[in-house]
Amino acid sequence: MGKRTRRSAETTPIRLGRRYLRTFLRPDRGGAGLSKLGHPGWCYWASLAAVTLVGLGLRLAFLNHPMRYDESMVYFRYVIHPLHDLATRYDQVQNHLLHTILEHTSWRCFGNSPSVLRLPALIAGTLLAPLAAALGYAVTRRARYGALAGGWVAVSSVLVDYSTNARGYTMACAFTLGMCLSTVGLIQNPRRRRLWVVWAGLAALGTFTIPTMMFPVVGLGSVLVLDAMLRRRRRRRIQLVRLTITLGTWLGLTLLLYAPALLRTGSATVLAIPRAVQSYSEAFFGTPLAVVEGVWQDWMRDALVPALVLGGIGLLLGLGHALRRRSSAWSLPWVMLAGGIGLAGLLPVNAYPRVWLPLLPIILTFAVCGLALIRSTRIRVLAVAILAVSVLLGGFRTHQREFLIAEDPHTLVDAELVAQVCAPLPHHGFGLITAPSTDAVRYYAHLRNLPRAVHPIDPRSKATYVVVNRTQSLEDVLTAKAGAWLRAYRAPVLHCTLPHSRIYRMERRPPAQQIAGMVDAVDTATP
Repeated sequence: MGKRTRRSAETTPIRLGRRYLRTFLRPDRGGAGLSKLGHPGWCYWASLAAVTLVGLGLRLAFLNHPMRYDESMVYFRYVIHPLHDLATRYDQVQNHLLHTILEHTSWRCFGNSPSVLRLPALIAGTLLAPLAAALGYAVTRRARYGALAGGWVAVSSVLVDYSTNARGYTMACAFTLGMCLSTVGLIQNPRRRRLWVVWAGLAALGTFTIPTMMFPVVGLGSVLVLDAMLRRRRRRRIQLVRLTITLGTWLGLTLLLYAPALLRTGSATVLAIPRAVQSYSEAFFGTPLAVVEGVWQDWMRDALVPALVLGGIGLLLGLGHALRRRSSAWSLPWVMLAGGIGLAGLLPVNAYPRVWLPLLPIILTFAVCGLALIRSTRIRVLAVAILAVSVLLGGFRTHQREFLIAEDPHTLVDAELVAQVCAPLPHHGFGLITAPSTDAVRYYAHLRNLPRAVHPIDPRSKATYVVVNRTQSLEDVLTAKAGAWLRAYRAPVLHCTLPHSRIYRMERRPPAQQIAGMVDAVDTATP
């Protein structure tokens, strides 16, 4: 008895593993991918827990990534201010109001370390995997495709990147996936009033986070309009009326949430924000083709070629199924993309790559779901297995990266080291120049209670230090920060070299030479 018990105990994990693989890779019957199989079993929940934990671990590995420019700027401009002040001031597009409120709460409760400030984005980014899995299961009614979709979303390089960035983009992605689940539920049963309420509430919260949430709202609204047009006349009219009421509720809730900020900031300041967005978009993405190129580079980063090929095949199969069966659920990613492009064409500015990020989890999910439509059982199982291995290897490639920087390639990854190098210098006795901003260095100086730099034009600065990132040159930084103050300093000399940047020192000239330099600058500027 003892030997049998020991042998059975030793083989229990092996048996469970075999049972799991047999259940997960069991061939589908018919390959339609839409048969009703009831509630998912233990295999689905085990896979979902595994991919969620993998996604969380991958994000935790990059949680203490060096602070970026936007993160540091939002921290000083909004997060450390009182709650009533930051929630009623909307004068910069970087202020993602709902995320800023949550970040302020996290800062109040746990401190000001980078991992604490990124906690709301981390939680939202981790939830993307189970939400994508739920969407995949809702569309195909097959547990394996939902779990695989959740796994692909969990290890996507750009989604991992924004999950460790103290901004509201992953929250917008999570709200969009929640709206997609509500949309699929409404397509299956439009009489479910709770789903209409959830749809409007998630849309309002997403828009309160980022105004560009209007792109997913317009796209998913277009899906519901298409679904209504495919129904009979009487049901079509009822569904269009319900959709109109839902959109009105979304607009009303959004205006109600933004009302304090609009009353305090003023409409003139809010209307000036699109001009700032336009200047940013023209500086980095001058043409729509440049936007498409930026989106492709971000989305496909660290993805393997087999995964891209199989994902493209899955999307095309889903499109064919949508056209053949007149299925509005399977046409969801394509209609959302068309609606977003149409809205972008009406706006006066280019929708830069971050605007399209909420569409990525949906495309990955439907790319996996499309493989359920392959008729041949052997080819379908082989495609799922190859995609699973490719997704796993893509996640491993993401983990091997030293830094994840999708927002700005000029991010100063040595910001903390720069603050430490400047620490022995006299307090208020040095200037500091970085491009695009010194906010990241300022954040680490604030975090470590180190001396802060002053502007080079300040007469107290006896020397100014110019930090050059590894993707920049000294001429790039000086050109970006050019001004009359340069006449007050001598030529830069290399001060020290850091792992990913260089620091140059510029000594202040004597007063007589400064005046001569100022006069030369005025004479040169006078026509």
